[in-house]
Amino acid sequence: FIVIDSLPFHAAQGFQIPTFALFGATEPFARVIDFKTTTVIRREELACLGCYHKPGATPINRCQNETEGCMKGLTAERVFARISGEINPLHSNMEYLQGRIRNAV
Repeated sequence: FIVIDSLPFHAAQGFQIPTFALFGATEPFARVIDFKTTTVIRREELACLGCYHKPGATPINRCQNETEGCMKGLTAERVFARISGEINPLHSNMEYLQGRIRNAV
């Protein structure tokens, strides 16, 4: 499951669904419940990451630099390159997840 920091992301965490979460202005350590099922994807090279949680941040989730580089720089190619090495290990969880879904219905 590939998602941004949003309601579907938090729901996936609640059901322990393996997730690739895209982060920028928000800090993963303030949002991720279980790092065993969540892989964080973000542009680590940016000093402004997590600006939403930094002192003096605007109350609205807006880019302090007005570039939104943390999210605009997460191209499909960058995301695919990050997850491609981790898809096979997640595939081994498919039977487990399918069983959980069947039991939940």
